Amino acid sequence: MGSGEEQVNSKKHGIAFEWARDMWDDPYYLEVHLRSHPEDRYAVIARLPFGIFTAVITYRGDSTIRIFSVRKATKKEAELYGNH
Repeated sequence: MGSGEEQVNSKKHGIAFEWARDMWDDPYYLEVHLRSHPEDRYAVIARLPFGIFTAVITYRGDSTIRIFSVRKATKKEAELYGNH
C-alpha cells in the first residue's frame, strides 16, 4: 500500500488506512466476499469509534492484507452489520 494511495483515500473518504487497521479489533466485524476475478476481494464492515466503515481488501500470501479503500459504510452495509 503506497502512501499516495492512502492520501487519496483519506482526502476522498475522510479516513486514513491507519484507522482501518483497527477494524479487525471489532469483535463483531463482518467480512463479505465481493468477487473472485481476477482476485478475491472482500468488504470488511466494522465499527470504529466514529462510525461504521467498510474496507475493500484482498489477502496476499499468508499474513498480508491489501486495503484498496476505506469509507463510511452505506446504509445497506450498516444494516447488514447491525443484523448479523
